[in-house]
Amino acid sequence: MHSATADENQRPSNTFLVRMFIVIIFVARIVLTLHASLQAFVGLDRTPLKFSPVALRSILASPERIGRELSANYIADAIFRLPALIGSLEILGNPTGFFRAVGSGLHDLFALPLRSLSREGGAEAGGDWIVAALLSGIAQGWVSFLSHVSEGALTSLSGFASSVARNLDRLSLDTHHIAKHESARRQPAPGTVSGGLMRGLGALGDGTMGAATGIVARPIEAGSGEGWSVGSVLKGIGIGMLGVVAKPAGGAADLVSQVSQGILYSTGISVSPTPVRPRRRLLARLSAGHWYEHKLLLPGETYQVHVRGTWERRKGGDSDGGGDGGGDGGGGTTDSNVVLVLSQLSLYVVTETSPASVVRIPQHDVEAVVSNIVEPRSMVVCWRHAGGGAQGRRLRFVLPSASHRRLVMDAMLRVGAWPLRTT
Repeated sequence: MHSATADENQRPSNTFLVRMFIVIIFVARIVLTLHASLQAFVGLDRTPLKFSPVALRSILASPERIGRELSANYIADAIFRLPALIGSLEILGNPTGFFRAVGSGLHDLFALPLRSLSREGGAEAGGDWIVAALLSGIAQGWVSFLSHVSEGALTSLSGFASSVARNLDRLSLDTHHIAKHESARRQPAPGTVSGGLMRGLGALGDGTMGAATGIVARPIEAGSGEGWSVGSVLKGIGIGMLGVVAKPAGGAADLVSQVSQGILYSTGISVSPTPVRPRRRLLARLSAGHWYEHKLLLPGETYQVHVRGTWERRKGGDSDGGGDGGGDGGGGTTDSNVVLVLSQLSLYVVTETSPASVVRIPQHDVEAVVSNIVEPRSMVVCWRHAGGGAQGRRLRFVLPSASHRRLVMDAMLRVGAWPLRTT
């Protein structure tokens, strides 16, 4: 890393610094798909990128400084690979992707016959087996080669035609036409040749009809919107004439793109991309108990169980009332969604607000955990706390069902030393 600069020497004394002896970031590989609408449409389709590994040793710097250094490293790496990115542009026909597919096909053309010959049992089977294995490997190699070449050619043709169609739509200067065609392109890719043909013919027919009606409609719209002057009418006529050329040509390019996609996906040469489900919260995919044990509990505590519920609090205070809970206390109640996490030493109350707050109730401070036969979902925790005096606090929780309450109570019984009481 760089030596300290004048700005760092003037760093405030309260700046947070990170000390790292060694950090290794291995090779990062990503597949980039990018569709950007600027002045023109620019698209990249499944372009693989590879970033070199990074090793940091004996670092003492602020997180911002480390982030800047890492960002600069990866930006420089991306600039170094800029020719490959430019070659992957769909508007250029994605030559990088085509040559990559041809290279994979050539590799299989020679590797598959050799792999067939190297299989076990060739030496014992004799010459007939060698000839059969060689012919099988050659056939597999040619099938793979033709498949890769076809995929590269059709993908390049489809991407190029789609980019041309999108840019021609923008050239028409017809916002309604652009929005309509973009909405159609967001539909799932056609899975058959006939589906691609029908969709492409629909785009071609729509472009042709739009061009024919635009000659009359655009001057009228310009005149009614900007006033019936010579300039506005001429502007409308110019936009209409642009549409005469751009809309049918864009529809024809869409036809080529849709048919190419239909051939790709119907023959099985390529797999149709499917929408990815919205990403769920990470906690929902991980074991919640594992997360609580390592992120919430104090050292030496063992996770027992956790249950979601509602914390009923009186307005104006966190407690449910003092003593036996008699009296209204005034102000009604307010409910909070919480998670009760039990260890062998403590009960944690974690609110599901942002930011979350945590109340830890040590076992030795709990006077009683009260369950009520009349209210099978409720549970009241009576505990002493600092500053609470002799009265203490009563926290009332309502769990989703009686079985959830039994789950918590049974866990407390297994651990022992929790004073349980039923009323």
